Amino acid sequence: MKKEQEIVRKLEYREYLLSGGIKLRRLKESDKDDMYEYTSNEECCFFLKWGPHTRVQQASEFIRKRLQYTEIPTDLLWGIELMEECKLIGVVRVYHIDFGNRQAEISYIINPRYAGKGYATMAVRHVMDICFRELNLEKVIAFYADANRKSEKLLERCGAVKDTEWKEQMEIKGRIYQIRRCFVLRQ
Repeated sequence: MKKEQEIVRKLEYREYLLSGGIKLRRLKESDKDDMYEYTSNEECCFFLKWGPHTRVQQASEFIRKRLQYTEIPTDLLWGIELMEECKLIGVVRVYHIDFGNRQAEISYIINPRYAGKGYATMAVRHVMDICFRELNLEKVIAFYADANRKSEKLLERCGAVKDTEWKEQMEIKGRIYQIRRCFVLRQ
């Protein structure tokens, strides 16, 4: 287990240059305004349990806590930077990493101003590849609200298959949604 934990710790600090002019990298304190730009947008957090940020300090606090975390990482989080603008446009996260069952979960969030350009798809595909290649996992799982067609389509583009046997409901901001689970298996 120690070996896996060291791999996770090292991956947290890695940067990845992707085609399309984006980079996956560790968050920086200076990202607070860029993060606030999308976390304060209702459209961006519509299907999330938390509501839009109302102060830039909320984004700043999230980043500060993430950077100060000194325990063995139990998840990985990379910022998605649009390199030509030196701008954080979203994040992608791997969490619930289970080396015993060789699986993990993935989530992502993208600034709506940069949606529909393929950036999130590139980032999610790359992070799934990291899960298989670097973490030696066999399965990556993602969840989405059934009404979130954009997320559903993104996951389909990444090769995700719907888990038709799994169904759950969740209340998000006073409304009940069917939550869907899908997965990608190692090739």
